[in-house]
Amino acid sequence: MTADDVPAATVVQGALTSLEDVSGEVTITALYPGEQLVPGRFARPEDLEPDDEVQAPEGYHQITVQLPTTRVIGGHLAAGDTVGFFVSAGETETQLTLQKVLVTRVQGGVSVVEDEEGNETTEAAADSLMVTLAVEAPDAKLVAHAAEFHGIWLSLEPDDAPRMRPVPSAPRMCSNDPHRRGGAGLDVEAAYAQAVGVAYMPLPAPESEAPSDLLGRLNGASAPEVLVLDAREDPELALSLAARFSAEHPDTVLLMIADDAETLGLRAMRVGVKDLVPSDADEHQVEQALGSAVQLAEKLTARHAAAQDQEPTGRVITVVSPKGVPARRPSPPTSP
Repeated sequence: MTADDVPAATVVQGALTSLEDVSGEVTITALYPGEQLVPGRFARPEDLEPDDEVQAPEGYHQITVQLPTTRVIGGHLAAGDTVGFFVSAGETETQLTLQKVLVTRVQGGVSVVEDEEGNETTEAAADSLMVTLAVEAPDAKLVAHAAEFHGIWLSLEPDDAPRMRPVPSAPRMCSNDPHRRGGAGLDVEAAYAQAVGVAYMPLPAPESEAPSDLLGRLNGASAPEVLVLDAREDPELALSLAARFSAEHPDTVLLMIADDAETLGLRAMRVGVKDLVPSDADEHQVEQALGSAVQLAEKLTARHAAAQDQEPTGRVITVVSPKGVPARRPSPPTSP
């Protein structure tokens, strides 16, 4: 850009006389040779950020789902809101899977438009909305799976709303990051996701043997009825975690995925693992193992519920010998 003299009659009203007037600003339209510059061609970078978008927390994934208006509060949703994420699988199962999920962008929602005279009018939402959510990596996989195979509903859930404690009706799975194995774990994870359905909850690889570290990723929910531990990456850590889980959460049925199930079998059983599933198990084997685990979990739940309804009772059983201690007979007298 260069400065040039032009006849006063041809100077555009408000034309810039110095670039210092727009220092730090950027152009918002194309500029052409011979054009006189006006302030309206420039803007501050921060002013160009859309009003209907908020920044996602550092390290979070942004994932978009397309939903009918009726499933997004009638279209009354805006960036910055937090929502509950409901997933429906079939006609009888719907669960609140995620809570207080940040919405970073909404396309097609209810909007307010201002005309040239300053009058505001409300425009109805489109038939479907594109909603972008900010979630952590494990939850991003859950959102993608739900969008692909199940039905999704969003509820408006303020950040100060109390957390629910959903009771899972199917097992939730803890699995190591499959990408650490060059993709070898993807088939295993897909098999479990398909078998479990809406209650499938992938979690990152545990970093310690403390169950609290793992349960802290369950969004406030209680320990699951069935927990599947992936022992392929670190068998010793998986066994230690299983031992702690058996001691601290005896109602949770533990399964374990292993490359060599026979080698880990005895050690796993000793720490409370109910069944080992080979890493190359097919879908039928996975469903069979999970089905048996769920049945056992249901029996444990029913047994504890029945015990709570009864008066506490106790018995003391003593085992004693029926003959007692045999008496010693005196020795017969001896002749001199």
